[in-house]
Amino acid sequence: MAGRLPQPRILVVDDSPTILSGLGEGLADLYEVVTATNGAETRQQLQKFAPDLVLLDIVLPDTTGYEICREIKKDPRFTNVPVIFLSSLDLPAEKAQAFALGAVDFITKPFEMVELRARIALHIGLCQARAALADQNRLLEETVRKRTTKLRHILNMSLLLNSERDIERTFYRVVTEASLILDCDRTTLYLLDTERQVLWTKAAEGIDTVISLPAGRGLAWKAVASGKPYVVDDARTDPDFDSSWDRQHGYRTSSVLCQPIHNRKGELKGVLQAINKKDGSFGKEDEELASSLAAQIGVALETGELLEELKGAFESFARALSRAVEAKHPLTAGHAFRVTEYSLLLGRRIGLAEAELEVLKYACLLHDIGKIGVPDRVLTKEGPFDPEDRRLMNGHATWTKLILSEIRLPRNLLDVTQVAACHHERIDGKGYPACLKGDAIPFLSRIIAVCDVFDALTSRRDYSKYDGAAIFTKDPFPLENAFDILTREQGRQFDPRVVAVALAAREELSTCLTVFLASRR
Repeated sequence: MAGRLPQPRILVVDDSPTILSGLGEGLADLYEVVTATNGAETRQQLQKFAPDLVLLDIVLPDTTGYEICREIKKDPRFTNVPVIFLSSLDLPAEKAQAFALGAVDFITKPFEMVELRARIALHIGLCQARAALADQNRLLEETVRKRTTKLRHILNMSLLLNSERDIERTFYRVVTEASLILDCDRTTLYLLDTERQVLWTKAAEGIDTVISLPAGRGLAWKAVASGKPYVVDDARTDPDFDSSWDRQHGYRTSSVLCQPIHNRKGELKGVLQAINKKDGSFGKEDEELASSLAAQIGVALETGELLEELKGAFESFARALSRAVEAKHPLTAGHAFRVTEYSLLLGRRIGLAEAELEVLKYACLLHDIGKIGVPDRVLTKEGPFDPEDRRLMNGHATWTKLILSEIRLPRNLLDVTQVAACHHERIDGKGYPACLKGDAIPFLSRIIAVCDVFDALTSRRDYSKYDGAAIFTKDPFPLENAFDILTREQGRQFDPRVVAVALAAREELSTCLTVFLASRR
């Protein structure tokens, strides 16, 4: 009959032709029966006939049923196959040994066929139930494993969105995590430009260039138009599907899930688009997961915008303070900006991390803020300083530290105060204000020290410049002489490592200087 399940298979091992014949006839209506009369035949039958149950005599011509049972239970293929002993031996010791070897039952000859059939049905049923339960457990374990993996990736995404400061790098990691969570081939994060009515890729797996989708082009716009998720099982059947990317890259888009992203005010900010569900189509669970991810991304986008605004406001504040100092001394106008550019150039060549470069930038912009505390008669004095003038001018580094200490800096910029305050310390310990020496001076301060002097030498100042016995005018120092002084002072005033980088960047520094000079004209 079509669809009929295969009969369970029974291996009968007995050296009695009568027993074998009787069992064959008595079980044939329910089971597929194969027989063996000795140990050798039993082993052959086991190799080519995978039984669901074994009926086993104890006494055999070439071995014992006990030995056969022992072999069956040691073979991983048959460990769970139930073994029932059929024997005329009815001693407790015989039964005990049979059960000790793993048998599930012991039936004494002669036996009633009705009883035997009942016991066979019971043990095959139990075995099948255990197998079904094992399969269910495996499925459950796999489900738990997948859900645990998803939860781990959801946690990873939450940690990313709540702890990572580099918002650009964050979103590239987010789309990767989203693909793992949604079990899809690739994910793209589109942001919405409401003014130009364009969706553009903020982050996309496998795509290096920015893709712009004008209004109405592509499935993501359907989520924008409705403000609700848009799901399609086969994108090629949708008239709004743009297949140009598929054709260009030899890709085949099938299932698509587009989830709109809103901020906490309910404003539409973009779309999270998942492509090609790996096990078929996107379902309700995927929509719920995508909705949760989109909510987190929406908050992160809003936070990122706020952080960018705060960064912009803080940088404007820092530049305004710097300009306030320069307003007192117009001849040095642009000094802090030039030192910043030189220092960042060297910092990037050295290989500083982005966080260190940010500290370096603000420390440069604010390194001379303490000159607000220097009397104008000293700050604008032409010619060399007398001892009292020098004491007052050197005090600007201390004033820098005091002023910056009163500003509540962001956590990532807390080092700005110390770095800015130490830009006049010397490697040999003869600097000011704290006479720090060598590695006791913050490394970023050592970069500023070199760039500060380089700018002072290559810019017009109120005092004449000296190079040993030679006296130069107040005009910019010849470039090669400036580099010679840096070289001569390494190990005394300057960190040799920073000077080496400055000398290696000679052409770049010269180019920057040329640009600065041109901008003054």
